[in-house]
Parts: sequence; C-alpha cells; structure tokens
Amino acid sequence: MDKNTLSKESQTRLTICCITVISVVLALLIFPALLTLFTSRIQKKELVRMYGVNVRTLKKWLVYFHPEGKLFLSNFNQKRKFDLFEASLVISSLGLPEAFEDFGGHPSLSKKQIVNEGEGNYRTLRESIIVHNEKWKISVEAYNAMSVFPPAASAQLREIFG
Repeated sequence: MDKNTLSKESQTRLTICCITVISVVLALLIFPALLTLFTSRIQKKELVRMYGVNVRTLKKWLVYFHPEGKLFLSNFNQKRKFDLFEASLVISSLGLPEAFEDFGGHPSLSKKQIVNEGEGNYRTLRESIIVHNEKWKISVEAYNAMSVFPPAASAQLREIFG
C-alpha cells in the first residue's frame, strides 16, 4: 500500500469526524435562530394594526376564515401576545395585508369596493357567493356577517367577481 493513501478504516473515521464537526457547527448556528423564532412574541394590537381593522373585525375574520374558527377565537381572546407560529397561522388563514404588497399582500376590501370594482351589484355578488361558496371558500354566513373581507378573501372575490 502507498504511504499517501488512507485505509478504508481511516477514510471512514475521517468521514465521521467531518460529519460530526459540520453537525456541531450547524447546530451552533441554527439553534440561536430557532430559539429567537420560538420565543419572539407579537402583540394582538400589532396584528390588528397590520390589517388596519379593529379587534372586532379581526375576531370575525378568525371565526369565519381561520381553520379552527371559534376554537381559535377562544385562544385569541385569552392572549395578548402570540408566538410567531400562532401569528403565522393567523396570517396564512387571513392572507398577507396590503402593507406586504411586495410579498403578495392584498388590501382588505369592503363589499362596496368589490361591487364598485366588479361587474354587477350587491345582489349579483351575493348570488355568486351562494353559487360558488365551495369554490371560493366563503360561506353565505361569512358573507352576511362581513362588511370588510380579509386580504385573501378580498383577492379571491376581486379576481372572480371583478
């Protein structure tokens, strides 16, 4: 065997050593970021401000557009601050607000704005909701309860009705 070549056993040891060092370095780099991610908090009033609505409207949106609906609302009512995971669930269910337009955010639109931008009137908008409520994921009950729609629903209504 040549002096410059490593035996199979030595190659295996070197590989394991390199993998261990890389794993430790990655853990030391990633752990602080994960710790920050899971310990950061967002206040309820920041979510309200981000969407540009009052707390009552945000609560309605959560009841009708968050997957957990009223169950999540009871959790929402009990807290003043949310971790980033909970806040991201709210944002993913309601859509990115207009302030994040560069990242695909949309404005929250009222029924009047949707009707003015679209082809029709309040009656045709309501009839469209009734006919296509499964497709749009906006129930007639949600439509009746809302005067302003969250960004995701607004974008969908604007696209289909407008």
